[in-house]
Amino acid sequence: MIDGFVESQGAKLHYIANAHQADRTTLLFVPGVMLPAWIWNAQLHHFASHYNVVAMEPRSQGDSQQVTEGHYAFSMAQDIRNVVDALNVKKLILIGWSIAASQALNYAVHFAQQELVGLVLVDGLVGIDPSLPFFASTVDYWDQLQRDRLEKSKQFVFHDIFKQPQPPAFLERLLEVALRTPTN
Repeated sequence: MIDGFVESQGAKLHYIANAHQADRTTLLFVPGVMLPAWIWNAQLHHFASHYNVVAMEPRSQGDSQQVTEGHYAFSMAQDIRNVVDALNVKKLILIGWSIAASQALNYAVHFAQQELVGLVLVDGLVGIDPSLPFFASTVDYWDQLQRDRLEKSKQFVFHDIFKQPQPPAFLERLLEVALRTPTN
């Protein structure tokens, strides 16, 4: 895999990718909040024999630049557009996980051109229950993250993300990277 950076709206965005082949469709993976590109390693390796594969790190996540602005879906969709342009993607299947589902949808609505041939939303808050209890639980989750970042991040990494057990060293590495994302 190749490591690279793309400049977007004043932020250097990190990505990992295989060698680009012009005739292939590109799968672009965008991880959920606080997560690095390498969270997609199994998928990247699985699909690399038939597709161009790219996993990007949104601003302030992983090895992307820590910035104070642009942490909202429309701006982050513009970041996706800038990665697509920089990598000269001609046919794109965009995969957004969790909070990145809204970024992927914003990309599709506001920034996609002829290149977007598929959109995959993984475990995102699209078509959610608009009831007050749901929103109260969402506000409570983010409030807990603000109040005790370390403990809530441990809960997120060690218990909330994976259905199957993961090696402790992998989880510790993931926690360390997740904690790089500023709490705000």
